[in-house]
Amino acid sequence: MLLPSFRAFDVVVNGLPGAPKAGTLLLPVRRKKVAQMNGDNMRVYGADDSPSSWNDQRTAERSFDRSSDRYVDRSSDRYADRRDARSPSRDGWTDPNVIASWDRPKGRRGASGRESASLPSYLEADAKRALTSKATGLTETIGRRHSGPFTDPLKFAPNPRSQKDPWPTIERALPPVPHFIYDEGWLDKGFALGFDLPMVRGLQTPHEQRGSFGFLEDRRVHDSILSLYLEAGREGLALPFPEDATPLELSAVRIPHADHHAGGISLLENHWAAGLREPVPDRSTQVDALLYAWHASERDRARREDWTVLLPAMSFPGPEGRFVVRSGRTSALLQTRAAAAPVDAALWRELALRLARRCGIETVASDWVNVMGTNVLFLERYDRDADGRAQLTLSGETLGGDPKSGLSYLGLADILNSSGAEPAKDLPRIWRRMVFSHLCGADADVPAHWQFIRSTYGWKLAPAHAFSIAPPGMNVHRPITVDGKQTLKSADDAVSLAPYFGMKVAEAKAALSEMRKVMLGWERLAFSLGADPRECALMAPVLDDV
Repeated sequence: MLLPSFRAFDVVVNGLPGAPKAGTLLLPVRRKKVAQMNGDNMRVYGADDSPSSWNDQRTAERSFDRSSDRYVDRSSDRYADRRDARSPSRDGWTDPNVIASWDRPKGRRGASGRESASLPSYLEADAKRALTSKATGLTETIGRRHSGPFTDPLKFAPNPRSQKDPWPTIERALPPVPHFIYDEGWLDKGFALGFDLPMVRGLQTPHEQRGSFGFLEDRRVHDSILSLYLEAGREGLALPFPEDATPLELSAVRIPHADHHAGGISLLENHWAAGLREPVPDRSTQVDALLYAWHASERDRARREDWTVLLPAMSFPGPEGRFVVRSGRTSALLQTRAAAAPVDAALWRELALRLARRCGIETVASDWVNVMGTNVLFLERYDRDADGRAQLTLSGETLGGDPKSGLSYLGLADILNSSGAEPAKDLPRIWRRMVFSHLCGADADVPAHWQFIRSTYGWKLAPAHAFSIAPPGMNVHRPITVDGKQTLKSADDAVSLAPYFGMKVAEAKAALSEMRKVMLGWERLAFSLGADPRECALMAPVLDDV
């Protein structure tokens, strides 16, 4: 089933060895410009100015002739030698003197991904029945939201574009938004891949208040990173991306690294994982080159060789200054200070993690070191095990975030109560992290900080990997509420919520008292890490209010 306005990807959960294919993802593509010849005049139609009626289109157009691999003006049989622009380059970076080209299997024609991913058999059967039916104006429902009449494209006249739309109505009926279809095998044995993807048959679209699915947002790079990739393209570095890829496809599919992307969900195109394939820098030998390239890009002085080192490392979710590096058998995250930032985010992240450990909160391992006179933070990845194998992780916002009210702490507890592997163990951890985040600032918690790991028996709370300590007024993200309506006003209010998280009130009071004692030593710890006194003065109103 060919949908020219969408690109299809097989969704595979490589974080669960032996798991069946989860489903198929359809991402809209940017419509190609179609040039129409009318005498000496030419009109170019795009996605926003297409002809109102294909039946009224009497003039010829330049269309692609697959038999000759050329574009042909069918009104005069004039041929224009031009390569098929719809097949993206597979050569990766185009400069052979800087970096080797990518080596991918060619696959069959149409290897842009639109023909490679197979749809579930039940959807294929519905489409085949609709396309082969002889009834006029037959309406078949495909999935749970889309329906419309279908016609047989094989019975069109020899020049179909001059008479009617050559594509089945099913393709025209789909809105230009992402679509997802669960595979039959996953429906039998799997689980929902998010709050917005219930276990039902048929096409599913994102919630109207969201532009994409939660599992895509969990692996999507920051908008600032996408802009840097576009800047590198303007500098002359050819990127291996399809020309018709949308910003969503670029940031959630093409830029995330094929081997080192966040989470344990891979998107396959022609049976190969989509994403960058260039090697990420090695921690022991290439960190200095990475930092040099990063500082050059901050000053708009990055050269081609700088981008080839920098871009593969900038393929992980998060703002500027965070990179993926190779560390032994696995990969790690590196964070350094951004020149335009008012404070050293890496330093305050390390401070928060050390304070959290003293408060009895499980965190990822971290290493604060000096490289080339610059302090950098190395972080263990929350979505990889000790051997570097991917684990299926989804954020709390994907699993239980209400699109209208946002993520709430009671919503996080509901995830564990309904499908948690060890709720008695993880619920008190949520309470401790909730209180600690409030002690670090009323708006220091971010939905992306809450990650859950899928195990054999359900979801487990992943170790804490970040806390957003920032001067007052600098955190502009949507705050996490207690119940979807009210935020936590004070740490003392959290004591009354302890029973919802499997704790006794007396136990919660004792834990809060211990955490407050730990927080009193934040300034001494900050100076030991090399914090600037001016930054400590900015942070004092936040961290002193315990």
